[in-house]
Amino acid sequence: GLIGSLGTAHDTTDPVLYVGGNSVDGLPYTWAASMPQVTVFGIGVKGWQALWASSNSAGYAYTAGSGSGAGWSTSSAVTHLTSGSVVSDMPTVINGVLVVPVFVPPSAGQAACNVNGNGFEDFLQLISGKFPTGLVTDVQGNAVSADTSLGLGQAYTVNVANSSTGLLGFGGSSSSGTPSSAIVFGNGTLNGPVQWRVH
Repeated sequence: GLIGSLGTAHDTTDPVLYVGGNSVDGLPYTWAASMPQVTVFGIGVKGWQALWASSNSAGYAYTAGSGSGAGWSTSSAVTHLTSGSVVSDMPTVINGVLVVPVFVPPSAGQAACNVNGNGFEDFLQLISGKFPTGLVTDVQGNAVSADTSLGLGQAYTVNVANSSTGLLGFGGSSSSGTPSSAIVFGNGTLNGPVQWRVH
């Protein structure tokens, strides 16, 4: 079928905003992002199928088939996006890690005081939806063990640069005039990205 909208058994269906395709270890994957979640598709025994999804409240795994166990179910193995967030710009895959820029809107009280919401970079392994433990570090080599806060404003698509230490990702937000400190995604490639925004 066509990817015209996304949803799981536990989430409402929302229009797709961004779509991309990447290869990891020689296998092709497609991801699609709506405002509250990202869904990843891969090759299964019967062709293309959904693999996992991450929303701002839970992670989901997809079981293919036609029996009673088929379909979406919540999964603690899949990391969920930052609580209460929405996807604020195009995700990017760097060395097998899906980097999703998200934005947590201000509360009603904060908005009344002209306080902006906060931007984050969320990290998920493309093939599994797990947090990429051990795969992402800062420039000093310290492991990144949680999603990165970018401060006030909506998070933007991460910028990527290649260096002798590996692939570097620089995040940014609408309230920051300078990029964030670099995140290192190890040595590798950008996984042959093909991605676009749905208008």
